[in-house]
Amino acid sequence: MGGDFAPKAFLARGDDFADALSSAPFAYSGARPVLLTPTASLAGETAAAITDLHISDVLVVGDVGAVSRSVQNAVDALPGVACGRVAGPNRYATSAALASWGVSNGYATWNQVGIATGTKFPDGLAGAPCAGCDRVCFY
Repeated sequence: MGGDFAPKAFLARGDDFADALSSAPFAYSGARPVLLTPTASLAGETAAAITDLHISDVLVVGDVGAVSRSVQNAVDALPGVACGRVAGPNRYATSAALASWGVSNGYATWNQVGIATGTKFPDGLAGAPCAGCDRVCFY
């Protein structure tokens, strides 16, 4: 991907892996960076990355317990940035909602959506790039 990012990004909490990994296939297929933040306040480094990368559209992944409403409001307050959210009441429902969002927005087809455990990160980490590509991968 290098520096050829779309002017869009995903934003997930940085102290847990599930929501960030759920967004990884769509980040890959859409050339969207996955940015991380603490739950309660927007990290200064993350705000700077949004500005420096000229990101105009941020999608928060996770409910307000994962990324607070104040973080979403801080992103919305950045000049020229619109912020939305995809969430469910837990990591599994959030992942399912994000899969529906990704398919309905053309980032993947249902044939590219994969399933991994929600309790440990290695399977999701290894499978995410494969799910985001446009060809079938076998291991």
